[in-house]
Amino acid sequence: MCLYLWSEGIGFKWNTGAVTRASGFFDLISVNPALETVVALVWFGYPAEIPSTARKPASESLIDLP
Repeated sequence: MCLYLWSEGIGFKWNTGAVTRASGFFDLISVNPALETVVALVWFGYPAEIPSTARKPASESLIDLP
């Protein structure tokens, strides 16, 4: 899903933060936390700007093991 949204110019974030365990959140979505578990929230939308990134070559991050 992340790759599809990005290919359409839509930003995507998978969030497993404290909000997924907050009692107020469960009240807001009308879910009983004793019966259900929220694993993560998916945030998506059109970004105001797309930051540029510079990746190191894989050879700088990988090591050979004996």
